Amino acid sequence: MTDENNFTLEALNKKVDAVIDHTATQLGKLEAYAVEKDAIIQNLSERLYDFEQSAKPDRSAIYSALAKAQLEIRNAEKNVDNDFTKKPYADIASVLDAVREPLAKNGIALFQMTADISTSMLGIRTVLAHGESGQTIEDLITMSPPKLDPQGIGSCRTYMRRYAILALCAIAGANDDDAEATLANANDYARITTAQAEKIYMKADELFGDRADAAVAKMLNRLFNGITNIGDIKEGEHDTALNALGNAKELMDKAEAKAKQAEKVAKAEAKENGK
Repeated sequence: MTDENNFTLEALNKKVDAVIDHTATQLGKLEAYAVEKDAIIQNLSERLYDFEQSAKPDRSAIYSALAKAQLEIRNAEKNVDNDFTKKPYADIASVLDAVREPLAKNGIALFQMTADISTSMLGIRTVLAHGESGQTIEDLITMSPPKLDPQGIGSCRTYMRRYAILALCAIAGANDDDAEATLANANDYARITTAQAEKIYMKADELFGDRADAAVAKMLNRLFNGITNIGDIKEGEHDTALNALGNAKELMDKAEAKAKQAEKVAKAEAKENGK
């Protein structure tokens, strides 16, 4: 091999070694950069976690006070019989009697205020406030009353107030319908809820007024095998009952309009014949 070839091979080897050294250096830098980035990410994650924890409202005091209150709170007395479902429930007075004293003894105030979403969607905000710490637990419940008159709105607000307190204080104020579905008797089956039953009757009252009871009785007999109580309607048939009432009202209005028209014609004919 000539000196010229040796020189060329030696130069090539030096270039290869230089490239290898440069590559190794760059890889080392990349590894160091990756380690640095991992450290930065880890630090950011820890700071984000600390921020999230600090941003969470501290409710330890009110939780502790509420736990003590619940040792004294008992289920509300079912002091009212529902005329339509034939099942007892606790009215708003009974619910307040059950919770007010145990809450107050443990420094917790209960208050409720309206929080309407729109003219047709009503809301009630219920707050448990711990006087010593200032910590609160809040709940918002909304509902659209089937009848937008003073009676319907008042009934809807009372209903929401009652159920919000029951939920926040973890107590019962009505019979549990779900248990009925587990009974072995063939006549026992899953029924609509008390809230759904009340909504059906409120709809009947809105549509038929003083004739609501008769309309409900007719609807039950025609569609639900002659049952006599709204609360005995099968689970899942709540909308069927509401639609049936609406259809019955439409047919009744048409029949009344037809009768009025016939009466008007008869009077006109009688007047004509009397001439």
